Amino acid sequence: MSLDDCIKQASEELGIPYDVCHKAYMMAWKFIYERAQRPQLSVDTTPEEFQNYRLNFNVRGIGKFFITKEAFERKNERFLTIQRLSKEKHDKDNKDD
Repeated sequence: MSLDDCIKQASEELGIPYDVCHKAYMMAWKFIYERAQRPQLSVDTTPEEFQNYRLNFNVRGIGKFFITKEAFERKNERFLTIQRLSKEKHDKDNKDD
């Protein structure tokens, strides 16, 4: 079943217009995406502080999405490495000019 079919079915079952159902669905995913993209955490965050930040999302019919502190640290380390390499390349390119 496609996303469009699911939204259409939900719209019919709930008795609400398709466009309202579509907007509600997209807003829910937008919230999850934005919340997961901007954790205001530092690397030295304690496990308790990390758990209180609430990066867990339970999506009905799909399941629970979550990120562990260890996964956050790995992603953060990868981000910092990419940032460092990009800066080094930028500095090298500017030095050659």
